[in-house]
Amino acid sequence: MIPGFRMDTVPGGRAVVVTIEGEVPRGAVSQANEDLLDLLGGECRYLILDCSRMTGVSSQGLGLVVYFASTLKRKGGAMLMVPPPAEVMRRIGGEALRGLVRFVASVEEAIRQTAEAAGPGAAEPFGQASKSG
Repeated sequence: MIPGFRMDTVPGGRAVVVTIEGEVPRGAVSQANEDLLDLLGGECRYLILDCSRMTGVSSQGLGLVVYFASTLKRKGGAMLMVPPPAEVMRRIGGEALRGLVRFVASVEEAIRQTAEAAGPGAAEPFGQASKSG
């Protein structure tokens, strides 16, 4: 388990929601990568990052964002992000992610967008699969 890092699978398995609170410790980035690889296999096409309560991220963490955004784009999917507070966004150079990541106002908006892309019946509440810390 990674403190401040929670993952939930949206029903149907086409999206994973990751909520980050505080800062994921640098030493936990490898574990986060493994967890995401497990959940993003198969039918998953969308990764929703809720960074609204994030206070910072390491360069390794940013590297994961770029890697997964590019991978999902190649699979025909997308990464959607509820951005961190403005000062954190500036500090991490978040504007550079605009070409890879679709910014959204809320997790609910991101789920709605992924459900519309997935088709009817996909906008149900969160499923059972989750990992949190």
